[in-house]
Amino acid sequence: ELINMNYEHGKSMLQKLYGKSAEKFFSTAIELIEENNTNRSDLLLKTYLYKIKALQINNQFKESLKLIDIIQKKFPEDDIKKKLILIKISIFTTQSKYTEIMELGINVLKENKIVIKNNPSANSCKLKLLKTLFKLIINTSKLKTKSTIENEDEQFISKLFYEMVGPTYFLNKYAYINLICTFLNYSIPNRITRETPFFLILFSKIILIQFKNYNFVKKMSNIALSMIEKTKNEKVKLNSKLINNIFLSRFYINFNMNIKEFKE
Repeated sequence: ELINMNYEHGKSMLQKLYGKSAEKFFSTAIELIEENNTNRSDLLLKTYLYKIKALQINNQFKESLKLIDIIQKKFPEDDIKKKLILIKISIFTTQSKYTEIMELGINVLKENKIVIKNNPSANSCKLKLLKTLFKLIINTSKLKTKSTIENEDEQFISKLFYEMVGPTYFLNKYAYINLICTFLNYSIPNRITRETPFFLILFSKIILIQFKNYNFVKKMSNIALSMIEKTKNEKVKLNSKLINNIFLSRFYINFNMNIKEFKE
């Protein structure tokens, strides 16, 4: 009962963004669970993860990362490891530690047999861009009918790419293009995920800038937007629509329609 009381009070404090109070309640709950050797590993893990959020609110990022290391030792399961990797990236993102995000992401992708360069040459990047473009053209019809995958491993890889793409934009433009192309070559045609439409929109805008091929870009954007409507991930959906409108507003003739889409 005392464990649950501290756990619930911690959650309540967290909702009010009282990070220090929340952290104390969660720490107490963790101590009680571990001292009493209760068979409540699920609750222990949840409490640890909530404690990380409380530490982040307090801007205690070093402590958050140390706590992640502790959790990894206590919970070595593969699914928990993946969750902790994404949490670590979110901590790095809050601190604008883009190099650390890139290094972590590249290492995790390498473990999953996906090789990606963090500093590709301009020529290799342009070649990959063209190869990806041809692959998309060939598979355009399949994109309209393919269902989103439910495989947890592939969903994790997709989320990892999604979390990496923003930081990569600030590091190196060729690494950014390379990352987008690598994901699309991984995803299409047989690994369509909730993040695939987002990357299609990013890729189409690169084509718009590089080749001024507005018709292809509009077609690819429409396909991506129709795909995105099927997803339940509101964050990905809104980001996709926002980026699409930002880029098209530079080229789109129907200004009033574009303003309407921004308002929506």
